Amino acid sequence: MLVFLAAMVLCAGSCYGAGIAYKVGGPDGWTIGVDYNQWSSSKEFHVGDTFLFSYNPYHNVFEVTKRDYESCDPRSPIASYSSGSDIITLEKPGHYYFLCGVPHHCEAGQKVEVVVSNLPTPAESPVISPSPAPSRLSSPSSTPSQAPSGLSTPSTPSPSPSKLSTPSTPSPTPSALSSTVYKVGGPGGWIIGVDYNQWSSPKEFHVGDTLLFSYNSYHNVMEVTEQGFKSCNSSSPIAAYSSGSDYITLERPGHYYFLCGAPHHCEAGQKVEVVVSLPTTDDHVSFPSLAPYGLSTPSTPSHAPSPSTPHPQERLPHSAATTTINAPKLALGQLGVFIFVLTFF
Repeated sequence: MLVFLAAMVLCAGSCYGAGIAYKVGGPDGWTIGVDYNQWSSSKEFHVGDTFLFSYNPYHNVFEVTKRDYESCDPRSPIASYSSGSDIITLEKPGHYYFLCGVPHHCEAGQKVEVVVSNLPTPAESPVISPSPAPSRLSSPSSTPSQAPSGLSTPSTPSPSPSKLSTPSTPSPTPSALSSTVYKVGGPGGWIIGVDYNQWSSPKEFHVGDTLLFSYNSYHNVMEVTEQGFKSCNSSSPIAAYSSGSDYITLERPGHYYFLCGAPHHCEAGQKVEVVVSLPTTDDHVSFPSLAPYGLSTPSTPSHAPSPSTPHPQERLPHSAATTTINAPKLALGQLGVFIFVLTFF
């Protein structure tokens, strides 16, 4: 009997394998703005799998009935969690319903339904033995076969594509000369749960750059004053946006303050401050300008010439060059005066 129980335990671990751990919502975690139906519909959950709900202090997790799930009613939960990193094991097959109990979060889409099935039987997961390597099936030939075309060296090599596609004197790309478009929040977009201070602090914004605010219908964008930003007051915005895909051009240097005007979203961290400066020459492609004639010196002079006799290949200062160029004219002028004086003697 003991041997039979031990065999059952070993089979549970080896035949079926360990459960899979899923982070609910993927990289974004448990927050507003994630399509949880899309996240769960593409997966197959089994008994023994584990859910990780990862979220900030402005969320929680309630397991509820189907009826409460559909009506977004968290008042009578089956179980509730609030640690910010909740691990829930799926211990039975059937439907599970989870939602966020913070007001309006479930209505904003922060809920997920998952369907859990029994562990797959060994018949559903057959073990396929590896087939012998092709090289061992074929007998070696006395005459080596021709190397594949991708490995053979042509007798007359064709021109390298890089030499055909790369011009000898590359011109600056248009993107290097144009302004930059920043998607606020990065891949997560404009949503609760993103650290916007961390997103904006390593970036340098310049006049002419553009901010893209991408979000769903449960958010908006309000440009406010510094005081409104600090107090999360959007009652008197400088500008308001609600298209879900707002492009805002930074037209002046200084501080810009943006927040979400939906209730409690700013307090949950959905706000961003950006500092805009004027572009400098170092921020764009600079074209080498020609040095004024006579002001450049060779990078490696051969020997330092004496002040009276400049090196033939060294460019002279502008005044010295002018004097040298006008020297023949000056000598001819003096000769003419001398001849004119001799005519009177």
